[in-house]
Amino acid sequence: MTSFFPRLAGILLAGLCIFAPAHAVDKDRSKDGHHHDSGPKAPLPWKADPFPSTYAPLPRGDTLIVDATILDGAGHRFEHGSVLLRDGKVAAIGDKVAAPAGAKTIDAHGRWVTPGIIDVHSHDGDFALPFTSKDLETGDTNESTDPVTPQVWAEHSITVQDPSFARALAGGVTTLQILPG
Repeated sequence: MTSFFPRLAGILLAGLCIFAPAHAVDKDRSKDGHHHDSGPKAPLPWKADPFPSTYAPLPRGDTLIVDATILDGAGHRFEHGSVLLRDGKVAAIGDKVAAPAGAKTIDAHGRWVTPGIIDVHSHDGDFALPFTSKDLETGDTNESTDPVTPQVWAEHSITVQDPSFARALAGGVTTLQILPG
């Protein structure tokens, strides 16, 4: 006696073959079987970003930090080493790194260069210090005045003068993920 479920599975697979034959024309292929790119597709209306970011990095030049004790974050230590920064990113680390033409050179003799600390949960700028009791009553850091706020973006309410940014930087924090309440 044959079980019901394997027979049902076979029937369903056969049905799929009937409705999707191997010779069906792919919607991105012409009848000649070749792929023809129809160009960029317009974004779906519900996927459009209603509040696109306006962030644009400042123009940067190459910078070479020389004669520092460097910890590279991968377990290596360079005494009197150099770090080359290009477009705001580390391009080279080593004992001897040549400065490209036009690079700014920083003498870091007697100083340390280490990877920055990344703070993945911060409200700096959204809950600016110093704050008053009035700020606690009316602020939306924890959405106390509007508890259902899926539309809140930290980018829209940041206070760039918040002294917490300077305090974080002084403590070694170089990257913040700023969250709303």
